[in-house]
Amino acid sequence: MSLAPSMDTQPRPARVEIVPPPSPHDATVEHLEKFADLMDRRFTIPGSTIGVGLDSILGFLPVVGDAATAGPGLYLIARAHRMGIRKRTLLLMGKNLLIDLGVGSIPLLGDLFDIAFRSNVKNVELIKRDLRKQAALS
Repeated sequence: MSLAPSMDTQPRPARVEIVPPPSPHDATVEHLEKFADLMDRRFTIPGSTIGVGLDSILGFLPVVGDAATAGPGLYLIARAHRMGIRKRTLLLMGKNLLIDLGVGSIPLLGDLFDIAFRSNVKNVELIKRDLRKQAALS
């Protein structure tokens, strides 16, 4: 067995990265990501690395706070519908919102749940996953 270099002098083909074409929804997705970040994790609890958003902060207001956060959650679902997101994904998004509202309305436990569950971030991830699936099918 020889340790001499191979006499094969043909160059190896260059790696080509396949970049998908821009989606007409890229700007909308970026907007929704920023929106979900504001609602679920924009601010950091002092002395920790835990991110909270307006959803968690408003959730500390009994009844009114959780009701107020339903609007932004519905906004995400409406935007997803306008983007052509499939019905199954819209239903999953609705389920996330209902879980957030239901458990989030329980005093104290719901406030901790709001910090951890992050329904808006989950729903934007569902939108992105659905768009990737649609792109793969076309």
